Amino acid sequence: MVQNFAAAEASDRFSPIFVVGCERSGTTLLRSILDAHSRIAMTPETHFFSTWFPKGDLRLRSRFRERLILYAKSDHFAQLNYPPEQFLADVAEWGREQNAGAIFAHILQTYQTSCKKPRVGEKTPYHYECVATFLRLFPNARIIWMLRDPRAVANSLKKTPWAGHRSPLGLAFQWYHSTMLWSKWRDHPNVLTIRYEDLVNTPDVTVRRVLSFVGEPYEETLWLRRQKIDDPQRGLTPWAREHYQSARRPITKSSLDAWHDQLGPRELRTIEAICTHGMRQAGYHPTKPVPSFPSRVTGHLLVPGRAIRQRFKYLLREEPI
Repeated sequence: MVQNFAAAEASDRFSPIFVVGCERSGTTLLRSILDAHSRIAMTPETHFFSTWFPKGDLRLRSRFRERLILYAKSDHFAQLNYPPEQFLADVAEWGREQNAGAIFAHILQTYQTSCKKPRVGEKTPYHYECVATFLRLFPNARIIWMLRDPRAVANSLKKTPWAGHRSPLGLAFQWYHSTMLWSKWRDHPNVLTIRYEDLVNTPDVTVRRVLSFVGEPYEETLWLRRQKIDDPQRGLTPWAREHYQSARRPITKSSLDAWHDQLGPRELRTIEAICTHGMRQAGYHPTKPVPSFPSRVTGHLLVPGRAIRQRFKYLLREEPI
């Protein structure tokens, strides 16, 4: 195992796989498929850069050390099955010159070694804000960006314990922000776009495409192995535990069009008005003609201050450096 980031960066063979995308876009489903491959170990969601180290290149100063200790004690870290005391001791051995990128590389490599597989990957949806960071840290990385119809995303988020309170406006802008970032990276040779609808409708064809992109052979047996793998149970809420288990079940198309019956007319108008531009780029179509530009601008301005804050919360998030 590579023990420091400099060695990992210099290794042409170290090519981690990252699955990113707006929440509820199929990232967990794709992770379950890749994790069933005999050569790929997919970590649980680390939230490393999106939650714990958003600036990504901080030195091991006092505050960084405190943050590292909090991360080692967190539910996110518990899912990695890496003893916190051992992790902190390993980091301390390196000295003060190491940074968050080195620690993240170490976490990936340690998980890969524990799974005894030659490739490693990670899935945290909000890491879509970290593509530049990933490509700087790991020039040979392969990034799979999941897309899904914004109406289906909003409808699914409404049913989650952490986003059920959000307004349609906030849900729509979350999708809008992620898709605007996707449009920046979609033509990069290290980035592959996968639509959730394609993964569900034609799973075999789509997975072959994904594996070809990451440079691994297709395995017929991965579908059976996928249903038998046990995900880490430590640090998971009951909802998250059920979510992981559902991702292992046979793929169905039942969720594709549920939004037709479950979104109200006002919710639908709000989502489509905000997401129209991104929908067109991603190949989705509004249910009705898009309002004229002046009426859309007026509608966006005539919203409560809280909704405006929700809107700009996503636009102002800083990508790690």
